[in-house]
Formats: sequence, structure tokens, C-alpha cells
Amino acid sequence: MKKGRAISFARVLVLVIVLISSVSLLVAADLSYDLKLLGSSAPEVKIEAGAALKIPILQGDGLLFRDNNLKIKGRFGVSPVSTTLSLEAVLTPAAFAEVSLGGTLGGAWDLGDSLQGLKYIDTEFNEGSESFKGIYLKGKVGAALQFDTAAFFSSKWASIFARTYHELSLQSYTNVEKGGAWNFEMS
Repeated sequence: MKKGRAISFARVLVLVIVLISSVSLLVAADLSYDLKLLGSSAPEVKIEAGAALKIPILQGDGLLFRDNNLKIKGRFGVSPVSTTLSLEAVLTPAAFAEVSLGGTLGGAWDLGDSLQGLKYIDTEFNEGSESFKGIYLKGKVGAALQFDTAAFFSSKWASIFARTYHELSLQSYTNVEKGGAWNFEMS
């Protein structure tokens, strides 16, 4: 019985430590929201709502570690012919770099022959609608390198910011045949 109580006490102690450290991170976290209306010259309109949670981690006293954080972003979008749900995590391990990982799920339907959320072209070049027949998937991983002169020169007007971002992404559709092509949201 004493051995069982010791294991239970150890589990409770570990759980309390994890909860305290998690709460301390979330207290310092910053939550923000946004709403976007997107449009183009083609007959396309989309509304997107997003939320971002910014958690300070890997921080220190030096220039490279002062504002390091983890951002977790979620976004929901709806247009007349489609809907999407995205989730992305962006880690800033040092002031000059960001690493991101994310994914998107989407579904589509038609509003007549001219407005199709997902168009499918088979191996014989026949076009067809894929309304509610499959799911659009996108995965991405990216990295950014950035530099700001304001970190070294403290002046109101002496800031030059340079940033380069590179991303690998894979898009897929779950109801595609070998050799077929598809087009989601008129992309």
C-alpha cells in the first residue's frame, strides 16, 4: 500500500508542476483576433476570421532572445463556393529566424455552372464538378530569416528591416484519380 501511495503522490506532484508551468506561460500569453474580407477581379469573395495565441518561450536577456515566442494561429474562411479551416504554429527560436508548420482542410460546392468551388478534370480532359465529393488538404513547412537594424542602432528613424521566407507546401484532394487534375477555389 505504501508503494502505491508513493507512486500516486509522485504523479500528483508531476501534474501540479506541469499545471503551474502551463498556467505561468498562458498568463504571459497574448491573444488576438482578426477578420478579413478578401476579393479579386474574378467573381470571388471570401471572409476569414482568425485568432492567434502568442506564448513567450525561449526568452533571455540578449538581443537574440528578448522577444522569442510561439504563435499558434487558427483561421476559418467561407466563400460562396467553399470553406476552409487552417491551423499554423510559428516558432521564433532566435530574433533572426522563424520556423512554421501548418495545415488546411477545405470543402467545396457549386453555385451554378460558372461558380464551382472545386473543378475536376479527368485523364481524358473532361471537366466536372466535385461538389461535396472530397476534401481539400494542404500541408506546409516554412522558415524565415530576418534582420532589423533597430536592434543595434537606437534611433527613431534608423530601422531597416529585411526578411526572406521560404516554404514547402503540398496540396492534395482526397477524391482524385491517377492522372486527373483539380482546381480548388479557382486557384
